[in-house]
Amino acid sequence: MHRARDAVSRQPPARVPQHLRSTALRGSKEKFGAGKNYVYPHDAPGHFAAQDYLPEGFKNEAYYEPSDQGYEVHIARRMASWWGEEESGTTDS
Repeated sequence: MHRARDAVSRQPPARVPQHLRSTALRGSKEKFGAGKNYVYPHDAPGHFAAQDYLPEGFKNEAYYEPSDQGYEVHIARRMASWWGEEESGTTDS
């Protein structure tokens, strides 16, 4: 939580990424490209879609890193499988 809060305080106001903008307003999709290229995670294999949810300037920062304690070990493995990363700092429990 502290990393996210600190990042927000360091960054200038950011715009919501285009693919996450609401398409509820008539014409927003056609005129402004709202929702373009959005992938609904529940329709994707494993309910995971590798897409950016953060505005520019917030990318490449880890706001959550599971610990090697309890169920977080499993969370770390799942996150590593989603992003094709090797597990680091996790142990079986």
